[in-house]
Amino acid sequence: MNARFKCFHEILNKMKKNLLLNVLLLLLTGYASAQCGANEVKVSINIQTDTWGEETSWTLTDLKGNVVLNGGQGGVYDDNTNYKDSVCVLSNECLFFEIYDVYGDGINAPNGCKLYLDNVLVYSGADNIGSYAKTIVNCSDSCSLVINGLNDLQSHINGNITLSGDDLTVIKNVMTLFPACLAANESSILLSNSVVENYEFKVGALFTTPKTI
Repeated sequence: MNARFKCFHEILNKMKKNLLLNVLLLLLTGYASAQCGANEVKVSINIQTDTWGEETSWTLTDLKGNVVLNGGQGGVYDDNTNYKDSVCVLSNECLFFEIYDVYGDGINAPNGCKLYLDNVLVYSGADNIGSYAKTIVNCSDSCSLVINGLNDLQSHINGNITLSGDDLTVIKNVMTLFPACLAANESSILLSNSVVENYEFKVGALFTTPKTI
């Protein structure tokens, strides 16, 4: 009886040690993959492919047009498979998410595409994606970006500051992504008009002058 009890006790201790080890490994793995800096947020993309996984691809870019994260390019996704990717970005980093389906019928699978910002679902899509869908990520104050861009353009035209090619690309993309902000209120309309007038006065007609490049 004592021998049996001793054997059972040893087995129980081994099970406890194995369980504890597995829990620690799980916690450490989660800690390593989920931590972002104090001034960062985590963007996560979860893709569940359908029976035509090679048709799906997606891209996450910043306002300069730089690719921050992507997946599925070149038809590399397997069928009926779950893919997860994540990246830490600055808390004020405005991003642009695009997803494509070659055939045009979206992702015919449960869950399809899900995008999270610090574990909060901010976008989802499946067969409704069609051939292409897009969403803005982490841009809570987009109209401020537009106003700041207009002010920078005006200062650039007046020679008070010099904008680099990257700076101008960001402003162009901001105007393209948030055109409604240009007409959001009277002050933004007047500022937009002022920028155009200043450009035409300093350089020439905005849409007919070679210098517009």
